[in-house]
Amino acid sequence: MYNWVLCQFRQVLTLFLDACNTEMKEILERRLYRLIQTGNGFERPNTGPLMDRFFELRGRAGKVQARLIFYFDADKRIVFVDAFYKSGNKITKKDLSKARKNRKLIKDEEEKANAFNLIH
Repeated sequence: MYNWVLCQFRQVLTLFLDACNTEMKEILERRLYRLIQTGNGFERPNTGPLMDRFFELRGRAGKVQARLIFYFDADKRIVFVDAFYKSGNKITKKDLSKARKNRKLIKDEEEKANAFNLIH
């Protein structure tokens, strides 16, 4: 049984997963399943808090690191606002700025956060 609903800004999660290689996609999908089961109880090393109530879902395949940026919303919704491959040690200010902008568009109702089904 799933307690949380995955949502995404535009198609950020769908497009990122579709572009991942098989190994990374499997890693991220397993972690997404776990996230919808446990929500904010899913902790390090698979997720971690960022600034401004954002969190990151982490994936690593070899030396490649993926980050899916999300926040928890009302009605047990997990909203993904950005996804990218991480190249440095930290999430950059530019990445967080983009996540803030996307969340604002959702909160201001200029964009919708659409439900995301892992079986797509």
